[in-house]
Amino acid sequence: MAAHDAASGTDLAMRDWNPVGGSADADLLPDLDTLTARSRDLGRNNGLMAGGMHTLRDNIVGSRAAPERHVGLSLLGWTRE
Repeated sequence: MAAHDAASGTDLAMRDWNPVGGSADADLLPDLDTLTARSRDLGRNNGLMAGGMHTLRDNIVGSRAAPERHVGLSLLGWTRE
């Protein structure tokens, strides 16, 4: 009996699922170039993916975030003229 249902060796839904345990680097690095190229292509050419990326960016950065437009003239040693 496993402490977690997902670790069960007798549950019919889980007993044939035996993934190889490895590090994230071992799993991803051999295919990183292909994965990167495909994800960039999806971001450029797939509306659903582009919308998801836009939503994620808005949720992280904020939809109203914008760079400051005025320059501190005194900081630069300039005058308004």
